[in-house]
Amino acid sequence: MSQAFFNLTNSNVGVTVNAWYIRIKPSNYEQLVAVEDLDVDWFDYPLDYELVQEGDYYDDGITPAEEIPWLYAVVAPNFVPPIGVTYQLLQSIHVPNNYLLENEAFRITGNDVDTAGCGNYSVINGGFEANNTTSCDCNSRPSALSCECRAFCGFDTRNCVVPLPTPPPTSIPAGAITVDDDVRNIQVPVRNARIVARRFLKVERVFTNNNGNYTFTKTFRNKASLLIKFKNNDAIVKGLRGARLWQILMPVKINLGKFRGNLSNIARNIEDNNDVRSRGAKHWAGATTHNAVQEFKQDYTNEGMGMPPNKLRILVVPGNGGGSAPMFAKRFINTLPHYFIRQFLLVSTSQYTLAFLNSLGTALAGSVDVTIGYNRRGEGITTGNDAMAELCYHEFTHAAHYAKVGNTQYGNFIQSSINEIIANFGTEFSPYGQGNTGNSPIIALYESWAYYMGHWLTNRKYGTLSGQFNEQGIGYVNNFPVNGINSNLNLLENFSPNRQNDPFRWIPQGLLYDLIDNRNDFAITGNPLFPGDLVSNYTNQEFFNALDSDINSLPAFRIRLLNENNNNQAADVNALFAFYNF
Repeated sequence: MSQAFFNLTNSNVGVTVNAWYIRIKPSNYEQLVAVEDLDVDWFDYPLDYELVQEGDYYDDGITPAEEIPWLYAVVAPNFVPPIGVTYQLLQSIHVPNNYLLENEAFRITGNDVDTAGCGNYSVINGGFEANNTTSCDCNSRPSALSCECRAFCGFDTRNCVVPLPTPPPTSIPAGAITVDDDVRNIQVPVRNARIVARRFLKVERVFTNNNGNYTFTKTFRNKASLLIKFKNNDAIVKGLRGARLWQILMPVKINLGKFRGNLSNIARNIEDNNDVRSRGAKHWAGATTHNAVQEFKQDYTNEGMGMPPNKLRILVVPGNGGGSAPMFAKRFINTLPHYFIRQFLLVSTSQYTLAFLNSLGTALAGSVDVTIGYNRRGEGITTGNDAMAELCYHEFTHAAHYAKVGNTQYGNFIQSSINEIIANFGTEFSPYGQGNTGNSPIIALYESWAYYMGHWLTNRKYGTLSGQFNEQGIGYVNNFPVNGINSNLNLLENFSPNRQNDPFRWIPQGLLYDLIDNRNDFAITGNPLFPGDLVSNYTNQEFFNALDSDINSLPAFRIRLLNENNNNQAADVNALFAFYNF
């Protein structure tokens, strides 16, 4: 690089080490999590090789599939790896912003530049050739001539520094990233997603804005590879990837391709591939879940449901279509129970070896907070955007609740849920149980809050565009069974603890909505399935305020809610809770 800079400008002042080319080899999943936590873009192949085609993994012919390979990166000088991780500094390097320097460095080292056009200057034998030398008067004294003319006339150019040519704006990668929304039938921006550009040892990262647009600062002329990674300070979205379990701990990525020429409009829409087992479906689920995090943390901050912790570790899975928020990574759990894995990550009706379950549990222990299934009711096709939104908001509500109550209380909730999964696995009562054990009170409280907020926020996002939601054996749609409200609010409004066909009727999904709305279902219908609801105008913020770390049942929540709100409508609140058997 120093010689290249001298060849182009007749000076190498300022060409210093500004980056390190390194590799690192985690020996276990815990070390890999620590490595991935660093603000570094890792590659599982050597960056000084020419990669013909980007795939899901790089096979060096030596490392077994199950072993974590060497990971490569370009980092700032004085990088410090996590304690105990094997690490090598491969080279101290200078990474230029201007691709013309790269091209010249390739040329003088005998490598293929593969470029079209060389800017304002071309290099001849380490000197200069001016684009316009017809006005050079070689009879003038050298000091009166420009650097270009001194070179053209053969004069001494040792003290002559020329400006480095400016690359064209089209060499700066830019574009937009969108994802299919099948409810609104549009392509929506992918927000705050990490976009990585790489050419040889030049690596730069930027993030999309709220319109899905991105623009890099460095110039890349040719053979520039661009990647999308669903990772930012809010969350890391991961996906199941088959035999190489270590890849589960890395963010879902999409290879946009390798580019040359005009890089100023590289756009990609992430399509919804309905085959739930396809790579395209995983990419769509990753992008949609990534966007849901941004919506929850940016668009709905005034809803009063709290915020999840940063660096939420989310795993999207093509399993049964359900979700969970065990917050294992934040609670530092060492292993995952087999029944949890079979309930939320895999197809529960399939058979899995003990060795596989152990390997999966080890790989995911301490690295999963939330799981999101994108299999539509187990039918083998991707779920709709409205159902994905409801599931994401439901689980993020749990994560925000965890952030408020802490490890001990939330751990009690998760352990209660796992107890019921183990006791009822394979029956209609899994994962919540029958509502008649010591696990039931905290499950009823936490799940009623999450179900309510999931549908409340999906109503905010889609309104009357939402499709059908099924609950208690009823397909809820817009204006059915209640006119004037959409499917999400219909589900909440029409929920009844008296429908015997619902094994989870003891989790009152509609209770909190009844505390907000001004509709009295019993007075309107006379149907004893519904409560005499005379309560209205409570708020989500008031609900969240009452969900303290010492509140572990709905009766305790009712008392705290009334105490914190001057016993607002106390008699009617008590009557409403009594109808829901609390």
